[in-house]
Amino acid sequence: MTKSKSGIILQGMVLEAASTLGSRLEREVLPLVAKPHRYVGHELGAVRKDWSAARVRVLFCYPDVYEVGMSHTGTQILYHVVNRRTDWLMERAYAPWPDMEAKLRELGLPLFSLESRRPAADFDLIAFTLQSELTYTNILTMLDLAGVALRQADRGPRDPLILAGGPGASNPEPLAAFVDAFVIGDGEEALPDILKLVAQEKVRSPGSGIRGSGTASRNPGPGPRTPLLRRLATEIPGVYVPSLYAVPESGGTARPVHPGLPWPVVARTVSALKPQDHPRRPLVPLMRVTHERVPIEVQRGCVRGCRFCQAGYLYRPVRERDVETCVGIARDALATAATKRSRSCRFRPPTTRRSRTWWRASPTWRRPVGRPWRCRACARTPSPWGWPRRRRACGAPGSPSPWRRARSGCGA
Repeated sequence: MTKSKSGIILQGMVLEAASTLGSRLEREVLPLVAKPHRYVGHELGAVRKDWSAARVRVLFCYPDVYEVGMSHTGTQILYHVVNRRTDWLMERAYAPWPDMEAKLRELGLPLFSLESRRPAADFDLIAFTLQSELTYTNILTMLDLAGVALRQADRGPRDPLILAGGPGASNPEPLAAFVDAFVIGDGEEALPDILKLVAQEKVRSPGSGIRGSGTASRNPGPGPRTPLLRRLATEIPGVYVPSLYAVPESGGTARPVHPGLPWPVVARTVSALKPQDHPRRPLVPLMRVTHERVPIEVQRGCVRGCRFCQAGYLYRPVRERDVETCVGIARDALATAATKRSRSCRFRPPTTRRSRTWWRASPTWRRPVGRPWRCRACARTPSPWGWPRRRRACGAPGSPSPWRRARSGCGA
């Protein structure tokens, strides 16, 4: 009976803290910052769940401003993949604008989630997407605002597990001192595997399954969450735990410090783009964002192999969705989203029969909006049916000079 009462009291305290933070934001912060819609979080398509009923709670952080983060297709996909499970919870946070950051520091308020306005430190995991190296400093800013120790070796038993993924995770060492675990490669299958393992550890050792004890080095000794980190590194393909690897004194790449750890860590790759993994009811922003249209990932990877293109190498092999699936996603998304435009994501000029079929099968609202894509190295102009077309092959009369082709790395 005492345990039940204690649980009710603790749950009430958590709910009261969340409501208090939300009310302070509405009264003391949002009226005084520019574009307060960035921090409201009542978008169409947002998911709100019972906090106490969730077995695992994840805060997905995009280390850039709201307008950029809401245009990221990966956020929409992972948000859908996690929240379709009734016992999992994922909420979002974006890097605050400087005026918002200054106001939070002035009032002593933490970084919070948009859906429930709970402090970031209350979540079991905080996941960052590494889309650009220019946002790495924003990650440290968001950790500092959340009240989480910057270095993973200094985090205590009350700190959440810090994850990172995305294209920047292909070179994790610049952030190895600040991130507990990296997801290398695709995340649709890796992130659910991580959440399942974290839920198991929470049941096995309540209160210490995902918490850690700080030490002064990159390779901490046995601690409350060391077994979890080892399980992440050994049981889930594509997960790299920096604290379990060390760079030799002579230099070179990081090597395992314990036997049984995978080396090298192979990137996680989904064999096919599953129709159920793509959201059909996307998040609709409350304000004008960078890409104000419905994103549809019709293809991942590219067959061209341009040497200046990072995505052409990181997202191999090429995987495509069926034409019927793409058209169905577009129709369902446009039926719920407050927009009349759609766009294809990670999609280059149609080089396969399926790509051309998808384009021709699309209705009139699928036509390109905005400026056509142009390759700086190869002279390209829009074709009559909407996609860029090569005007002259590299090396032909009138094409870019050899030094420019060599500098751009064009493989044509």
